[in-house]
Amino acid sequence: MKDEHAAIALGYISIYNHSYSPNAQLEQMLDELMMEIIAIKDIHTGEEITINYNGDPEKQDPLWFTQRTSKRLPTRKKSARR
Repeated sequence: MKDEHAAIALGYISIYNHSYSPNAQLEQMLDELMMEIIAIKDIHTGEEITINYNGDPEKQDPLWFTQRTSKRLPTRKKSARR
């Protein structure tokens, strides 16, 4: 069985947007049970902080929620009104 970890990001981490050229990186600190955002480029006043949702700032893989699939979700049938 593969050992996997999961976490919920609280605070500002949960509102940082994705970028393939991010200015920050998420660092997991498993021993401390924490996550930190580390600047990897200068971030100027008023500039948005962005991270690569793939984890690695260099990774260019498509994100799971932007990939198109051939499967369609079933549509709900509308009930007839009386």
